[in-house]
Amino acid sequence: MHIRSTMACLTPIFLLALAVPASAQWADGFESYAPGSPIEGQGGWDSWTGTTTYPYNTVDAGLAFSGVQSLRVVGSVSGCAGCSDTVYEFSPAITTGVWKLSVQQYVPSGFSGQSYLILLNDFGQPAGPYDWSAQVSVNSATSTFTVDPQGTGTVHNGPQPIGYDRWVPIELEIDLTANIIRIYYDGVLMNDYVYTTGIVAIDTLDLFPATDATTAVFYDDFRLQRVPAPWTDGFESYAAGTPIEGQGGWDSWTGTATYPYNAVDASQAFSGAHSLRVAGSVSGCAGCSDTVYEFPTAITTGVWALSVWQYVPSGFSGQSYFILLNDFGQPAGPYDWSAQVSVNSATSTFTVDPQGTGTVHNGPQPIGYDRWVPIELEIDLTANIIRIYYDGVLMNDYVYTTGIVAIDTLDLFPATDATTAVYYDDFSLERRDTVGTRFCTAEPNSIDRFASITGFGSSTASANNLTLQVDGLPLNSNGFFLTSQNRGIVVMPGNTGGNICIASPAIGRYDTSVLNSGTTGSVSLALHLPTTPLQPGGPVAVMSGDTWYWQYWYRDVVGGITTSNFSTALCVEFE
Repeated sequence: MHIRSTMACLTPIFLLALAVPASAQWADGFESYAPGSPIEGQGGWDSWTGTTTYPYNTVDAGLAFSGVQSLRVVGSVSGCAGCSDTVYEFSPAITTGVWKLSVQQYVPSGFSGQSYLILLNDFGQPAGPYDWSAQVSVNSATSTFTVDPQGTGTVHNGPQPIGYDRWVPIELEIDLTANIIRIYYDGVLMNDYVYTTGIVAIDTLDLFPATDATTAVFYDDFRLQRVPAPWTDGFESYAAGTPIEGQGGWDSWTGTATYPYNAVDASQAFSGAHSLRVAGSVSGCAGCSDTVYEFPTAITTGVWALSVWQYVPSGFSGQSYFILLNDFGQPAGPYDWSAQVSVNSATSTFTVDPQGTGTVHNGPQPIGYDRWVPIELEIDLTANIIRIYYDGVLMNDYVYTTGIVAIDTLDLFPATDATTAVYYDDFSLERRDTVGTRFCTAEPNSIDRFASITGFGSSTASANNLTLQVDGLPLNSNGFFLTSQNRGIVVMPGNTGGNICIASPAIGRYDTSVLNSGTTGSVSLALHLPTTPLQPGGPVAVMSGDTWYWQYWYRDVVGGITTSNFSTALCVEFE
């Protein structure tokens, strides 16, 4: 037994085809295996024990979401413990970043029994230990898809009706830094909760029919992809031993010279092979110790998470600061601090120096010597509040600033010349205040990416605060947003490379705001909700109680032929 007990935007929509991108961290569409063959022993798939492979879960040529094959998962013979589970163990386990694990699932209308999709953060094959982080199932007794939360969190929507006789997307969004998982079924956000109280990792996928009599469920197009953050630095692109200042946007405090003291290091790394070593400089060199990263454009709206992994050796001596400034007037000022945290060998603690009034949730924390520890700053620029976490513990929240409400510059500062080395890896800045529900599967474009739309801001119509962003676009591609109050599906209209998922009779075009993806492959547009384009009839105001849909239409060149494609779509229910 491997089970642990513990609206308009939701209207289903069905796409006919999806190609798996080569850029995925892991993908399996079951096209490379012989039809009818057992999946265990092929492509990294295995049995629960790993000591024997079983013939019950097989490659199927009768149903497919894309291509011609899928995976058929069914109950095994009576009394064969462990024969039903088919597992895929990621090697090595993934321990950092934000990831999406997605799959298409087909449940025939004659389905009987209960069939599980499980994600483990620890899988000690063959005898344990085992630890579950996600467990979802389809159950014929209730005709529902159900989430069994493995941690504390929020139920956004209860059990959903099984989408019989059609392919339905399941998506697990796992934020390993924040230790949070979000689970979606058919585009519906069902639950978010604490991912684990154990090892924070993506380790093993398990497909498990609950009983011998459980009939077949089919899976196709598994995909595990890392979700890119607006800014990241893992120091992998720099040569080991080189000073970081002058590379990748990093600089000295004054900006008038770069110094060799803080350098790319190959002796410690949280992921990859490199980290950043920060240590005291030579005596009398004012400003030599600080290494800063000034964001190219100060960020002034939204909710953001700035995170990093820190390693403090047990022999550490001195005090080393991690600082966030809201104003950085290099080289002579003004300067204004919003966050200042430090590790101090005299007290062996990690300490927050609040820069505003607020609440102390937990006092100074013991330094996690000789291991990588996550630090996270959650900054709500709208509410002007910052929350600071160390090793998953909420330490303080307070007023972010009485000055300029912005995320401007990161500063790493050893307090004295004699301060010994502290190491940092996998910096990440990502936006958290998402709005709306994504739906509609995108098709891969010329760079083998899926253009994905995200809404940021507020779903309150009167606030007039909604920005749309699309990532995963070809570079230097033109396009514009479309909108409608209806949804539907037209597969590859007019020989385009994608699918339009917003419907007539009235579709608005933001064609007076043609955007270019530039060198980042991203575009964004702040909407003016009181004058939302809609044809025929002209602009209309978005009102409380309305439901609106948006999608991005962009140019692409595939095989030398100019074509176009569409992003995923976004549904927003306004208050």
